[in-house]
Amino acid sequence: MNTFIKILFFSLFFIIKINSSSASTPVNYKQYDKLPCSFNGAKVGNSAYPRVEKDKSYSYSINRCTKPRKSPKNLRKYGRNGKEVTDIKVKHMTPIVAVRDMEFFFAKDSSAENKCKEHKNQNIGEINITLPDPLDPKKKRKCVTPYDNIQITFKDTLTGDVVLYTGLSSTPLVPGFAEGKCKRPYMQDRKNNNLGNLSGYLKGARFDHICGGPIKKNIKKGEIIGYSGKRGKYSSFGFNIKKRDKPYIIAPEDNLAWESFPNDKNRFLIPVITDSQIESLQMVSKMTDIADKSNVKNTIENKYSDYDESDENLTNLYKLIMEDEYFLKKNKYLKYSNKGQYNGKKN
Repeated sequence: MNTFIKILFFSLFFIIKINSSSASTPVNYKQYDKLPCSFNGAKVGNSAYPRVEKDKSYSYSINRCTKPRKSPKNLRKYGRNGKEVTDIKVKHMTPIVAVRDMEFFFAKDSSAENKCKEHKNQNIGEINITLPDPLDPKKKRKCVTPYDNIQITFKDTLTGDVVLYTGLSSTPLVPGFAEGKCKRPYMQDRKNNNLGNLSGYLKGARFDHICGGPIKKNIKKGEIIGYSGKRGKYSSFGFNIKKRDKPYIIAPEDNLAWESFPNDKNRFLIPVITDSQIESLQMVSKMTDIADKSNVKNTIENKYSDYDESDENLTNLYKLIMEDEYFLKKNKYLKYSNKGQYNGKKN
């Protein structure tokens, strides 16, 4: 292999090293003391207030991005833990990313085709449809459809804090959700209509270990962890952080340091980034994997160590890169160079 090819591939090694350490930080990289009310098509809704009584130790306002107030009304309506998450409104099926380097802890799917209640006059959502009760077809129930509610809990690998996402429609981490024995029930609380389905556990929840488990444990900052869900007309997901030996925090959007792209390990990444940013992170991750497979990791980390410049080593690296489907699919130069032009110009 000639000298030019050697220079090309060793240059590629250093590019991978730089990208993996700085995550290809874009020119418009920004840091925030508070999560912006609007970012990349997402809008911050009402704040988390995971208490059943007003917290006298918290003197700041909540709901900064909607209607600021000292505390929510009727906290008990949210359940025994209060309002656990801050709502973030986005289009249905928007990719949601990891806000930190994290370790998968557990996930459960409480989703159903419909979530219904018996009460005739109770408004339970923006979409109220009437459906026959599977247990007694003569009865009609008011229902919200669809009802997406996958919840995933992670552990922050840097601090050990708990990171919680709720209201997701699907997750690539647990592909077994909504499949086979973990198929969504017709109605969340009507288990008898789903023979062979495990929706009978905990009011219809299916857990990751029952549904095939997670396909990976370690999640990189910026990696897609799921897609936003929809409940009636509401398309959103929820988010919060739980410090060690403490309850979930109030208004995480106001009390954490944020950034627009992975760069600072002490900051939280905004949970919705652009498609181009996701693609950039995926490319860096893929190329780093290729470099690891080619046994050049030590060469990259020790720039001035002895290189293995044998034709055999470089040829193997060439094959790993040029035969990688993801690299070929995403590399625009290779695509257009085959046609003899790039950006409208002939080579």
